Amino acid sequence: MEYIAIDSGNTNSKAAYFKNEQIDYFYKQEEIDLIRLVNQFPNAQVLVSTVNKPFLDLLNLAENRDRIKFLNYNFKFPFEIDYQNIETLGSDRISSVSGAYSKIGKQNFLVIDCGTCITYNIHLRDEGFIGGMISPGIDMRFKALHTLTARLPLVTNRIPNPTFIGKSTIDSITTGVIKGAIHEMNGIIDSYNKIFPEIKIILCGGDALFFESNLKQTIFAEPNLVLIGLHEILRYNQPNY
Repeated sequence: MEYIAIDSGNTNSKAAYFKNEQIDYFYKQEEIDLIRLVNQFPNAQVLVSTVNKPFLDLLNLAENRDRIKFLNYNFKFPFEIDYQNIETLGSDRISSVSGAYSKIGKQNFLVIDCGTCITYNIHLRDEGFIGGMISPGIDMRFKALHTLTARLPLVTNRIPNPTFIGKSTIDSITTGVIKGAIHEMNGIIDSYNKIFPEIKIILCGGDALFFESNLKQTIFAEPNLVLIGLHEILRYNQPNY
């Protein structure tokens, strides 16, 4: 079977064409280019994770529209989901847990998706996906300081290890955002380690590799985990797709 997984987030869109259960083609650009990708492989089944309404409208331009599905809670999953108001659960969170499950199986694990938002998603061996946390991502923190104040500038620097004492306004913002996010993540990981024994940590998302080098605990980083998870959900729902 041929599959295309599309992850349309708040900031970027990514897609992967899977052949023989491996990523054969990877794409990250504007949505209209993803339409061309879908049309390029007319026999591929397509599953989309999206939080972007304009993207849904664009995808209607694709050929053979009936082979394109949008991930929702009505799909079957290889793990249980224990979450209130499951219809509000983001498809990106379900997909990241699916990707981690395909990698390490039925274990205690925490998936941290480092994108526009930072989501913490917990899967337990005997209970499945039970929920987690949602926190602002790095870019969102920078933008909030700029847009919600009168004089603070917009900063975009991602300095891996900034000094603890900023000597300028820009340095102070950079230190506050970067160190704050890193310490938050380390603290949350420490708390979950105390609650759930033998929990494994998996990072994904656009900032996964940035955080990986700044965390205290040894973790596994897979930036394309959502795409891998979408592929696994497609496979799991055959032949009912």
